[in-house]
Amino acid sequence: MDAVVQEKQVIPILKNRNFLLLFIGSLFSAPGYYVYLIGAEWLMLSLNDNRFYFGMLFFAASIPRLLLLTMGGIVADRYNKRTVLFISDLSRALLIVILLVLLYLDAVSAWHLIGLAALFGIADAFSYPVINSLTPMVLEENQLQRGNSFIQMTMQISPIFGPALGGTLIAVLGFKGVFTVACVMLLAASVTVIFIRLKPEETPIVSSPWEDLKEGYRYARRNRLILSIVSMGFFINWYTNHCKGYLSK
Repeated sequence: MDAVVQEKQVIPILKNRNFLLLFIGSLFSAPGYYVYLIGAEWLMLSLNDNRFYFGMLFFAASIPRLLLLTMGGIVADRYNKRTVLFISDLSRALLIVILLVLLYLDAVSAWHLIGLAALFGIADAFSYPVINSLTPMVLEENQLQRGNSFIQMTMQISPIFGPALGGTLIAVLGFKGVFTVACVMLLAASVTVIFIRLKPEETPIVSSPWEDLKEGYRYARRNRLILSIVSMGFFINWYTNHCKGYLSK
């Protein structure tokens, strides 16, 4: 009888306030990243058609993100996840504000874009692991599969919807417009996330962050599947950028 009563008290997934806030934040955050990225790529091409700078922009955004994903997971396990996600979204929005100021001053250069891309990649490295670890904290166990499918949906449509939206905004509003929209999207994500209410975590952590980080890198190095995926990703992105640079000439 108690089990039946408890089951009736489970909040439906789309009426779960915390999950709804997390989902809405993801709807703003993930596409916002790609809106910024497509804007930065086209701005780089407008500043300099040298393929070296275009490749540097990609590597500056990708390498820190790839290397720090493990650290992002460690931070997600040890600190307040809502706060980490809020800082990640807010810091990316503030980086876009810096870029907008440079645009308005007509002072932006290729190296500004590369430096901001690196900082953007660092901040982004903490977003994805935290979202994944937040989902089981705001849902019941029997709702996890459906909840994860909603979150993964935002991650899967963002690489398509984000660049499409960004390209349209560049054509209609120009570079200042596209970066303003990306900034607003990330600010909206940070504001949404801050209203999530979590219960204090009671699970003690024994190992140190440094030990966890070393173990994560050791596991990735031993796992052939991970190494293959990373190598393939680098090759595909390099080939894509090479073709873009060739076609732009």
